[in-house]
Amino acid sequence: MRGATSAAWADLTEPVVGLPARLSRSGRIPDFLLFVCITNNDFEFPGLGTTIGEVAAIPLVLLSLARRAERGWSRIGAPALLVTALGGWFLLSGVINHQIPPFRIGHMVLYCAVILFMACGRIDVVAAASGIGVGLVIGTVYGYATFGSDYPGRMTGSLGDPNGAGYVLITLGLVYLGLETRRGRRLVVGLATAVGIVGTFSRTTFLAAGMAALWILMPPRVPVAVKGSITAVLFTQVTTVAESMKNQGVFADRQGSDNLRELIYPLEQQIVSSNPLTGHGPGTLTIQLEQQSFFFHSSYLLLRAEGGWILFTLMLATMLVVALRLARPASGIRNKVLEAALLVPLICALNLGNVFLDFPVAVALGAALWWAGAPRDGQADDPPGRTRQIPAPTSLVPVSQGRRAAV
Repeated sequence: MRGATSAAWADLTEPVVGLPARLSRSGRIPDFLLFVCITNNDFEFPGLGTTIGEVAAIPLVLLSLARRAERGWSRIGAPALLVTALGGWFLLSGVINHQIPPFRIGHMVLYCAVILFMACGRIDVVAAASGIGVGLVIGTVYGYATFGSDYPGRMTGSLGDPNGAGYVLITLGLVYLGLETRRGRRLVVGLATAVGIVGTFSRTTFLAAGMAALWILMPPRVPVAVKGSITAVLFTQVTTVAESMKNQGVFADRQGSDNLRELIYPLEQQIVSSNPLTGHGPGTLTIQLEQQSFFFHSSYLLLRAEGGWILFTLMLATMLVVALRLARPASGIRNKVLEAALLVPLICALNLGNVFLDFPVAVALGAALWWAGAPRDGQADDPPGRTRQIPAPTSLVPVSQGRRAAV
């Protein structure tokens, strides 16, 4: 009786709302400000030997511990188990290899917490999206203000080096566009993101942006499995052509960096093959070439270096399960832009080191799970079978238009 009374009182004081109503509400200011910092994570925090984004994630997680999950959202289930296993194996790999760097372990704890707390709504996803949008605009403006300072003719700045900045822009830009429903703000942030991506002059980011556009523009009735197959085939064809033209035209000056990559790749292979199952433990981020340290240039190999095939499998399984969950949202409203936000890191990871275990991927995974678990808005009042639409152009499609698209 007491439980039923408590539930009834909760329905009166905190009614369950779905996506349209939830996305229109204002967000928490602390979450907004902290996500501005997390987006611009390449700024060093003075005196701590880490970045402003890493420091900002600490109060974000601590605030989340004191909050309740959003009412009406579905339980996370299998994705939560995979995320927990991902973090647990990361730590266990460190114990096995006697390699437990505190900053790297701390980052992984924050990374997993961000995914889980965003998924259940303890982190305010609406505020997070607003912070990301402002952060991307700030990062692009600052990048152009310091244009060419570290890489001639390319944008760097608070979002990272050109390839890193491109990955942040394309991943978090899609997360923002997948959550924001106000057209004016979408236009401003979308334009800033596009200008920033062009400024990075990153071939990998250009390819990721093309694949994201392809995914979003495919008709909603095309099943997800078919969309994935088409994207994979086109990606293979495009990369084959791009490989033969990678040092031609406007990219003619990239020969030196490509030669360095070809020298680094065999050394990365040697590291991962020397301990293939469990890896070498957290913090195995660099290789030695002619008495110089270079970061890994492949996030797929970096996963295997830090946690072996086990970490590699857990990470890709997490990405896959979250993508499948997003394809069958509880609200009945698909979000093709958030689906694309899960796709682009898989492409950026081919030629960039720390992608999978970085905050943009955590944010994309958390936002995707939050969307997938959202209840249908006004379920008690809606006619049976009716699917409601959110006014965000090209990003959202009702599952009822093509139930076979949900896998």
